[in-house]
Amino acid sequence: MMKYDINNNPPKKRHDIFFKWYISTIRYYLHDAYNHFEKNYDKTDKELITKEGLLNDNELIHWSKDLVIESTILLLNNLIETIIQSIAIKIGEYDLDTIKNINRFEQISIIESKCNIKLNTISGWTHVEKIRKDANLLKHNTGFKIIPSSNGVMEIQKVKRSVEELDKSISIIEKWFIKFIDLTNDI
Repeated sequence: MMKYDINNNPPKKRHDIFFKWYISTIRYYLHDAYNHFEKNYDKTDKELITKEGLLNDNELIHWSKDLVIESTILLLNNLIETIIQSIAIKIGEYDLDTIKNINRFEQISIIESKCNIKLNTISGWTHVEKIRKDANLLKHNTGFKIIPSSNGVMEIQKVKRSVEELDKSISIIEKWFIKFIDLTNDI
């Protein structure tokens, strides 16, 4: 089994190279775009900021930062889905069109049965699932939904992440990916 060491060995396979490039792009975007409007406020289209109150200074900065957080979550979820689909294609008898019509849980089941592993036992899986849940909230419920709590009271489930939390999740998911590839590499 080939071991992938992010610190010492350059990636040798196409999916390793793709993953490393995609993760570094997401990190760059998260850190650099997050403060873009604040740093470049004087270059902002003045029609967005008006005395009539279309957007005030704080709203513009706050919304742009939220947009970066939300799009980072969606990009990271897309990467995770692509990895799972790629491995499911690699180990199964499926092509891309077929695998896209199989839901994520079935794709995971294919991987787990062929590789004799449980993805939820790989360290970092809770972060993978949190990104998926956050992405689904963003895609289907504009970032929040009202749900009943265990005591029957309605509560709001909302996507609220900081750059630091997302950066930590990215690092953990990166380690999860390396272990996932190691466990599926010989198939």
